[in-house]
Amino acid sequence: MDPMSCMKALVMAGSQFRNNHSDANLLQLQRQIELMISLTMKGHSLKFFNPQQILPMECLSCLCDIIEDHHTPTSLSHKTIALLNNLSSCPDIRDAMHTTFNFTSSLATFLQYHTQSPGEPLVLQTLQLLQKLTYKSRTSYPNSYMEELIRFIISHILGPESDLTAPCLGLLANLCRNNLSIQAHVKALENVKSIYRTLIAYVSHSNQSIVVYSFSILSNLCLNEEIGEKVFNAKNIYQTFQLIFNIIVNGDSSHVRSFTCDLFIGLLRSPKIQQSLVIYEHFEACLMKVLHLITIDTESATKIFELLLSFCSVNGLRCTVCRALLNTPSLQDPDRYQPQGHQRHVTEPFFALVHWAGQPVETHGQAPLFALDMLKEIFEEVIDSGLSSQLSPRTEVVVPMAVEQLVPPCGVDGAVQKLKCQKTVKALDVLLVLCNDEAMKLQVAEALDTKVCSTLLEHQYQHNRLGMATGHCGVEEDWSEAGVDLVLNTLELMSRIKTYVANMDMMFYETLQDQRLVALLAFSLTNDTRARVQLSLRLLNQALPLPEFPAIMLGDSIAACNAKRATEKKVLNIEASGSPGSKVQSMKASVNSSGTEGIKGQEHRGRGSLHREGALDSLIDRMNSGLEIKDVKASEIMDLYEHKLASLATKESHLQDLLEAKQLALAQADRLIAQYKSRRAQSEAEARKLASMLQESERRSESYRDQINELRLSKERQAEDMGQLVAQNNRLQAVAEEHEQLQVAYTEQIQRVEALQRSVNAHMEEQTSLREMNEMLRRHNESLKEQMEDEKKRLTKQLKDKEAKLADEKDKVRTLEHEKEELDSAVDGLRKDLTKLEQLKKETVKKYEASNAEKDAQIKAQKAELEKNAQIVAMIHNISAGVKS
Repeated sequence: MDPMSCMKALVMAGSQFRNNHSDANLLQLQRQIELMISLTMKGHSLKFFNPQQILPMECLSCLCDIIEDHHTPTSLSHKTIALLNNLSSCPDIRDAMHTTFNFTSSLATFLQYHTQSPGEPLVLQTLQLLQKLTYKSRTSYPNSYMEELIRFIISHILGPESDLTAPCLGLLANLCRNNLSIQAHVKALENVKSIYRTLIAYVSHSNQSIVVYSFSILSNLCLNEEIGEKVFNAKNIYQTFQLIFNIIVNGDSSHVRSFTCDLFIGLLRSPKIQQSLVIYEHFEACLMKVLHLITIDTESATKIFELLLSFCSVNGLRCTVCRALLNTPSLQDPDRYQPQGHQRHVTEPFFALVHWAGQPVETHGQAPLFALDMLKEIFEEVIDSGLSSQLSPRTEVVVPMAVEQLVPPCGVDGAVQKLKCQKTVKALDVLLVLCNDEAMKLQVAEALDTKVCSTLLEHQYQHNRLGMATGHCGVEEDWSEAGVDLVLNTLELMSRIKTYVANMDMMFYETLQDQRLVALLAFSLTNDTRARVQLSLRLLNQALPLPEFPAIMLGDSIAACNAKRATEKKVLNIEASGSPGSKVQSMKASVNSSGTEGIKGQEHRGRGSLHREGALDSLIDRMNSGLEIKDVKASEIMDLYEHKLASLATKESHLQDLLEAKQLALAQADRLIAQYKSRRAQSEAEARKLASMLQESERRSESYRDQINELRLSKERQAEDMGQLVAQNNRLQAVAEEHEQLQVAYTEQIQRVEALQRSVNAHMEEQTSLREMNEMLRRHNESLKEQMEDEKKRLTKQLKDKEAKLADEKDKVRTLEHEKEELDSAVDGLRKDLTKLEQLKKETVKKYEASNAEKDAQIKAQKAELEKNAQIVAMIHNISAGVKS
């Protein structure tokens, strides 16, 4: 079934069920959700479900309404949670569910209504979905649902171990990561010490997920506190490193491996952990095992690249990572990797790194980007540390791969186009790093030409919103800023290699004087990114001395960008300082009639009780001033106070009704804004498409005009050629007379040529026969080589026979001596070959013996390592036993 039809049917069924909770509507809605579950199962593509489009947004809104409705049947909730679990496997959909539709609060509230039955599978599925939604996502706090959610999680962590323990630990680890407010709330709990003791006990658990989640929570809560110093002290940290490396290498699943890598990256933010890792003696051995994981799958490779980049950010570890990648034995064989081929199974870490860097971002996500960052780090270390002479940098593999990525992104949507632009920028960064070395710069210059650079620049000039007009300087575009970086890096690369590539210097200076570059330079010069501003200033320094550089236009563009930013800042300040009443008035159009009537009723009641409130205020003033109040009865004071309390309660109830109405209106406004953004993005895409079509038609008309001019010029040239042909005809008549004289000489030459041809044919036949003889001799020589041993015995026997017959055949001495000399020379050659073969056999035997010795040594080393691991496991159990006691 068509996915779009399924989504339309699901939205329609959800609307019918929301209006009428009948059994028929319930069955229809469940049937549509089951169809969507089958379409979104693991292994199926979710490209049809783009959260920026209207229909998927309505589908998510329908599912959100089902979750928020507390009267939803349990069977329908099961299917809805299952569908949301399938959809959350896509990062874009997961981000939209967390940020745009706020599924986290809806699911937390949904979980509160099912706390009475924690053993149901529905609670487990909801916790797993919450764990997916909160992974690497920031959750706002404080709010109404978060305290109850944390209380529910803590109760299951401290309670007996069950199926909910691991999801609760994972959810708490996600909530605590990089969220100081939630960390402070957990630390302020009364039972925080019990939480710490439980987490420390879980560190020695047999389930790898529980171990990793416990470590993550402990590192986020108490890494820099006293208990954290005890858990991650110098004695335990090396065992922790070994445990983390073992989980990364031998993880149960890619999710556990990814979470462990995130844990390690978080630990490396501590300077003490960094120092401990630098002096960790088994780091290189563990690193080699980790490097082989980049050959498994996309998710594992992405996380391993992130971990390696965090290693490179630690002082003293980048050189170790670089040597581990470039010291692989297979690098000595250059034919093992073919850059133009598509290898599915690359086993060497460095070649796997290059292989991932060349993969498309449409199917492999962030992995190619991290791989290019890793290559940049490697070559920076090689060049800065002078390791190019010691290690093999393999630029003959990296440079062609990086140049292949310099292709403008065409025919893709905004998100993929942004990733493609980022990938091209990172490939340019790799080439720029290689240009810091003269020998590598020559290789880059040989692989590049002006056409590649001009294609990249022209695509940005024609499609980049920031470069099409100065008025777009303050607009946030999906991929335009990445396009600006692409243009700047391309120009920087051209400036580096302009003296090594033909016509590159001319094209570079022409590009700097192009007016289409002004808007991009203005945006980058007024940007808040330091590297972008510095790169723009370097390019501007080279462009200012040029005679046709549009400096005035650049100044106007910078002023326009600054004015735009000032206007936006002023508007933001006005909105931030505006009163709540003004914000309420701006939302009046979206408030229903009941809310408006409530406001009017509240104002009327307030005016009716104005007199009594004034009397109460005067009474309070008199009491505060110490005057006697004998003229006022106690019952009257009680009546005034009761009336004041009733009035305040009425106001509070009406304000609560108004707040609920405003919340509903705000949710509706958010959905309308999301729909407007999606429609606006579609209209902008169509406008860009029409603009590109218009530019294409203009280019075609210009080409047709050029063809007409060329035809006119060719007509004039043909007229001139006609006059030249008349003069040439006269010359040819004179030449004809000479031709008759030469005809006789030509006949004589033909006879000579025929004679020479016959001789050439005879020589060719002779050459053919010689080739055949040469082929026969070659085959005979090969057969002689194969029968070397037999020939040696036969020749030895012949020599003995010849010596015995030498006395009887004195009359044949001369002929036999000649044959004997030939045979002696052949025997000497065979003896030399035999000696070489025996020597080669001895060398081979020695190599095999050395290889066996190395393997024996490796087996002993692995046995020693296994014994060490057993000791480490025993120590961990002893520690955990000591903590429990």
